[in-house]
Amino acid sequence: MALADCDNGGISNIIECQNGGDPLNPSDDCNVINSGVVDICDTLAVNPTRPLANVSCDGDGQTNATECTNNTDPGDPCSNTYTSAQICAYVTANPTNPLALADCDNGGISNIIECQNGGDPLSPSDDCNVINSGVVDICDTLAVNPTSPLANVDCDGDGQTNT
Repeated sequence: MALADCDNGGISNIIECQNGGDPLNPSDDCNVINSGVVDICDTLAVNPTRPLANVSCDGDGQTNATECTNNTDPGDPCSNTYTSAQICAYVTANPTNPLALADCDNGGISNIIECQNGGDPLSPSDDCNVINSGVVDICDTLAVNPTSPLANVDCDGDGQTNT
């Protein structure tokens, strides 16, 4: 039973049990994948017809199988091959999606905020523009995330970093 996959989700019962999954519920298999315990690409290489092939564990809209084929990471919504325009179109249509909430350019502003305000979610150089427009309060941002990349930048050009 341990090596079986009772929920037919694509992850064995033992792996699910050891990592907080439910071997009778296929909907939590992505949680096990996203924890880094299982390499979905290795799993799909052995059996490409597993149900996990046709879902997007990282929520970026590309199936796990597509990401494995493209050599991107099915556990990272920012590893996709989308252009900035494609990211903005996707997150605008799916504003609570993991890709919307991620910060693909690691500039300190989420993709959805950048897209909604004319920014480029793949270029950190314009994140200060969102701050300077007043859409995001830098002090609130740094209070929640003091290690944000924005902490060490001078968005207002006064010669002092934002911290």
